[in-house]
Amino acid sequence: MRIAAITPVWNEPELIKGCIRSLAPHVEKHIVLVSETPYYGDGIMDNTAEVAEELGAEVITGNWKLDHHQRNLGINLLQDFDWIITADADEMITSYNMQILKRNMERTKHDALSVNHYPYWKDYYHVIKDNFKPIFAVRPNVKFNHIRNVNCIFGQSDACIDHLSWCKPKDILKKITNYAHADEYNPEIWYNTHYKNWKEGELAVFPGDSFRVKEHRLPNELRKLLA
Repeated sequence: MRIAAITPVWNEPELIKGCIRSLAPHVEKHIVLVSETPYYGDGIMDNTAEVAEELGAEVITGNWKLDHHQRNLGINLLQDFDWIITADADEMITSYNMQILKRNMERTKHDALSVNHYPYWKDYYHVIKDNFKPIFAVRPNVKFNHIRNVNCIFGQSDACIDHLSWCKPKDILKKITNYAHADEYNPEIWYNTHYKNWKEGELAVFPGDSFRVKEHRLPNELRKLLA
């Protein structure tokens, strides 16, 4: 079974290290699609492309309206592979969970698989208890039709990824100003009211929803990959 990976990214030089390194032992090729400009607002391209290249990824730069356009371009370039991991720059997977995912890919009749995830909140010791299960692996015939939605019925893997979606080193204010779903936020108000001043025991509040926060530690295996 031949496995490759694609990652859409804009200005994540620290997080891209962990993503690429966690997948490197398991994929033959990793394409990182680096946006020259953010999806929303303004911003200057940083050194993410150079960091990804130094770690052995193939880098493509360009301008895309949203990340599903990047994913589809990456899929089109990887038609010789059996499966394609579609990891965001802030997502990592342990060796144990990657073995689970590989078994699921070998056995499933579906063309795409979602995974469980730990979405970290504020630091490496807290996660949000949400029900989101991101699409993480697809066959090369699959297309993304909006952000992380696919054009096929998908299965559920038993694997779990670690998703540094709401914690450092990600710049959270930049995230809600420039990334996908930025149009749902009033960035300054949300950041100062619900994120910056969050205290232990409070809910994580988002536009239209809120979630409990529980203690969960980022595995040491993955913390080392961010160094």
